[in-house]
Amino acid sequence: MRKWFLNSFFKARIFLLVLSVIFLVVSSLAYENKVFFIHFVDEEDNIVLGKYLLKGEKLYSDLFSQHQPLAYIFSAGVQKTTQPNSLYLLIKRHREFIILYSVVWSLILVALFRWPLFLFIVIYEPLKFYLFGNLFLSETLVVYPLLYLLIRIFFSKKSFLNYELILTGFCFGLVIFLLSPIWPLTIFVFLYLLYRIKAQISKNIFLVSLGLLVPTLISLTFSSINEYFYNVFYVNYKYYIPIGSQDSFIIGFLKSLSAPVISLVLTSETGPVIWITKLLSVILIFNLLILASMKKYWHTILFFVILGLANSRYITPGKVFYEGFHLLPWVSALLMVVIFSTVEVIKDTDKKFLRIVPATLIAVTIFFSFYFSLYDSIGLLQKRDMANDQYINYSRQFDFGEAIRIMKNEKDRLFVIPDEWLLYWQADIKHASYMVNYYAWMPSVPKIKTDVDNMFVNNPPEFFYCEPCDEKDLIKYGNYQIVKKEKKNTKLYILKDKAKQLSIGQVRQLDFYHFSLE
Repeated sequence: MRKWFLNSFFKARIFLLVLSVIFLVVSSLAYENKVFFIHFVDEEDNIVLGKYLLKGEKLYSDLFSQHQPLAYIFSAGVQKTTQPNSLYLLIKRHREFIILYSVVWSLILVALFRWPLFLFIVIYEPLKFYLFGNLFLSETLVVYPLLYLLIRIFFSKKSFLNYELILTGFCFGLVIFLLSPIWPLTIFVFLYLLYRIKAQISKNIFLVSLGLLVPTLISLTFSSINEYFYNVFYVNYKYYIPIGSQDSFIIGFLKSLSAPVISLVLTSETGPVIWITKLLSVILIFNLLILASMKKYWHTILFFVILGLANSRYITPGKVFYEGFHLLPWVSALLMVVIFSTVEVIKDTDKKFLRIVPATLIAVTIFFSFYFSLYDSIGLLQKRDMANDQYINYSRQFDFGEAIRIMKNEKDRLFVIPDEWLLYWQADIKHASYMVNYYAWMPSVPKIKTDVDNMFVNNPPEFFYCEPCDEKDLIKYGNYQIVKKEKKNTKLYILKDKAKQLSIGQVRQLDFYHFSLE
């Protein structure tokens, strides 16, 4: 009997993995076709700072960021490993890394948690495209380790094995050093973990700490600790978050808790994400009512708290692309909660109708996930012209980066307002300040404003790209000349003294790309 059970167990797991591999191969090929579909400055932030890390610079002291460090470090690893020698390969390799990362994590999760995670990936993988889930972003990278933590700690009743505790610590480290807005949820999950492992707690905490140590040491290696706390905590909470927040913390948290209900009454959003969110919200509410009727009040509260904390900086459900990418952790958590609450309802109720309803609705969700992939005008399975996408999204950065590269020498520097990051990479040039970009909110930080103003007064960068510059007319601090393209003014400036030093050969090379200084 035992032998039969083990054989059945492993056969079922292998069958699921084979199905998962087939599905992931198809979705990966579709994502490969979309590697140049869109460009996004948050992704380019990770890539450019990753490049400077490879030159020995430190995050937070040499390179300003108010974000967690691991996405930059991962990018440095991608660039070190793949050695891209063009903008084309740079973007392609990073998005291929995300494809590989998603496949590996998906197979690990399916191997560990079986059918629920197979259902998860067949819905999530096509849907994430609308939320930039194929881009090299912290939000993309954090989803899978976060899922492992939520499932293993809240939904798996088995005792923890030693390797699972180490893996749990490793996932905590990834989540902590990838995405700050997930910290409230991470703290809640960790407190519940302490409750789960209270027997032999010293030994268990030690094993968790072993796993946590790896991402922590990697993060510390590339970061300046003092400036980390100043940038990520002080600057964020003193300046950045108040500017971006329209609601008080309490109102925002109440909205986050109510997001599934809010999604049902929204009429302002259209498209695949909001419709699938509505479907998932219907299933969730149905399941929670059933669980509450069975007096499983703790489960009902738990599910709402998880979802509320996963969207702690409240974003309206149904937003997509640039407005919606922050929703990736919440959408993945919603899908996970729906699947596992459905499993619980099916397992614990003896009424056939109550088992059929959520299972049928999940099948409908899978159907619409595939339907949108096939028939939506920008769905995952709609074939793109990759060369055209690359030209539309990256030719400008290539051209201006090449113009700077032609004119610069080894000591020259560039400053960009607000965030045309890829010019740094294409030009292969030094950044003029620890402020590698300069958003409109940044002058509100006195130290940043003073440092940037002093730079332009005392040691202005040889090259300056500014589009738009309405919030800060920094050009008045330097004696700059406009670089022209096809006889029209551009947003690229060069110091006049530097312009006088250009050789005839450099001027001719500029002309090849239709740039001139006259």
